[in-house]
Amino acid sequence: KQWYQRRVRADGYYAYIEGSYPRIEGHNATLQSPWVKTEGLTCQYNLWYFMHGQDIGSMSIAAEYGNGTWVTLDQLVGEQGQEWKLSSSSFPSTEEGVRFKITGAVGDSYVSDIAIDDVSVGNCAVQHFCPDHQFSCFDKPHCVSEDLLCVDTTA
Repeated sequence: KQWYQRRVRADGYYAYIEGSYPRIEGHNATLQSPWVKTEGLTCQYNLWYFMHGQDIGSMSIAAEYGNGTWVTLDQLVGEQGQEWKLSSSSFPSTEEGVRFKITGAVGDSYVSDIAIDDVSVGNCAVQHFCPDHQFSCFDKPHCVSEDLLCVDTTA
């Protein structure tokens, strides 16, 4: 398939959701970033995608802020053409923390693969949310010692 060729460089990796069996229409895959802090007025979220095929499903790109607010940065549905395309969205900078979620859903046949590459945040300074030897749990933008474990309180 044409899209197996990376968009720009031969090094690195891309990600994709496969539409072939045993997938069925509506199955989805989600990639979620760690929490980060941003500094500056406005940041730019960039992602290259390839959505070519007669039965392409959908892809959404969203940002969650530290206060729990989700904002959709882009929503793509169906065939998008036979080339890599750029999804680029501005979002306000925040020291409260922000993380990103990319969700792809397959269409109703094997001709519904979706690929992404070269995900980046620009036009602002991006920092790890937590200092060295600490990390943030998946549910909230707060830091805990690397000696501890996160507990899923939603289950």
